[in-house]
Amino acid sequence: MSDTPDSPQIWHIWEDSGVLLLARVQDWDGNLLTQDACTGIAYKVFDVDDNNAVTGSGTLTIGTVVFDTEQSGGNWPHSDGYNFKTMMAATAFPTGGHRYVAEIIITPTSGQPFPLRWILHAHNLLGS
Repeated sequence: MSDTPDSPQIWHIWEDSGVLLLARVQDWDGNLLTQDACTGIAYKVFDVDDNNAVTGSGTLTIGTVVFDTEQSGGNWPHSDGYNFKTMMAATAFPTGGHRYVAEIIITPTSGQPFPLRWILHAHNLLGS
């Protein structure tokens, strides 16, 4: 599970723009999730203001989005590093003034699947 499994992260984003999602993901024992500890990762993005219409979905490549060691820098504001990173496509956030929910479902090699969630408030771009 992530370091805050019961509290989705709430972010402000721009419509028609890709969104970089970062997380520190731990197992039930508090160990960082590693590539070998998962068998699959799927995602869906929902437009909450359009009857939860799915605006993006698919699977993610474990070796691309899960890191076996802590990463730092860039857009990560915490002293502890992150070990999950993915870019959600701009097409998943087409409408300014709408709220979106990005759900990542991680299936571990043992145990039950668990979610990572972000609530994303899309703001209008004058040129979109």
